[in-house]
Parts: sequence; structure tokens; C-alpha cells
Amino acid sequence: MRLIIILILIAISSFLVTSGLNRIFKKRYIKYIPAIIFAYLMLKNFITMNGAGSSGFEDLAKFAMGVFWLTAGLSSLITAIAFDLYRKYKHKK
Repeated sequence: MRLIIILILIAISSFLVTSGLNRIFKKRYIKYIPAIIFAYLMLKNFITMNGAGSSGFEDLAKFAMGVFWLTAGLSSLITAIAFDLYRKYKHKK
């Protein structure tokens, strides 16, 4: 139950960062930067999860951090795409 609450809080904070970038910058591609950064961090955690120098629960911690970054990245990407679609249909009318 606590994990779901943490994932929801991460998704909300990622949404707020992306929507803040959407409001501040008028360029279309700026709001995709958090999703790119989160994807990089997610891949880094998933790739180094099975590294040779890991001990104990470090692999599990890297997996959990990868899931957290995955949640943030998907939330940010979905928000950015939704803002683009909203802006596209708003200008058509």
C-alpha cells in the first residue's frame, strides 16, 4: 500500500514539473526534457542492477529506483503528449 502511495506521489510531482515547464516555456520540446532525463536514470538503474560490484540488497534497491524513475518518466511523457494534443486541438478551433 505504501509503495502505491509513493508511486502516486512521484507521478503527481512529475506531472507538476512538466506542467510548470509547459507554462514557463513556449517552445514545444522543452517539456520533454524531464521524460528524457527520467528515462536515462531508469535505464541506468536497470542496467547496473546486475553489476559485478553489487552486494546484499543493492540490486533490489536499484530495481526499486528504476521503477520509481519509470513511473516519473511515463507520467512526464504522458503529460507532455497531452499538452501537445490539447494545444493542437485548441488552435484548430
